[in-house]
Amino acid sequence: MLRTFDDVMRDVDGYEAHVAATSGENFIGEIDGQPLSLREACNKIIHAIDFRPIYESAEREEADKTYSRVWYMTGEIEIEGTRGTHQWAVLLFVPPFLEMVLDRIAFEPPAVGAEAA
Repeated sequence: MLRTFDDVMRDVDGYEAHVAATSGENFIGEIDGQPLSLREACNKIIHAIDFRPIYESAEREEADKTYSRVWYMTGEIEIEGTRGTHQWAVLLFVPPFLEMVLDRIAFEPPAVGAEAA
């Protein structure tokens, strides 16, 4: 849906600057070790072959003084796919990705006639 929003809004005054300000590079993830942009993240999600949420574990002390292992999601997702014969791998930082999506769709075009004022 975000890619469609981008395509519909791309010719609206001010949108190009908004896209640059909400690119997400160096914030939302990496593709093959390089910064990932918001639009490219959307493309990779659409064309993904494999999604793997990353989990970590920790030991937790129980009331009876025993310990148990608990698992939790880190907020990162590994995404893999191919484009032609090239395999790619993305590490997506989910909370910043979602924040950037919300920032992008918050764009409001200038009011009609506002540029003349």
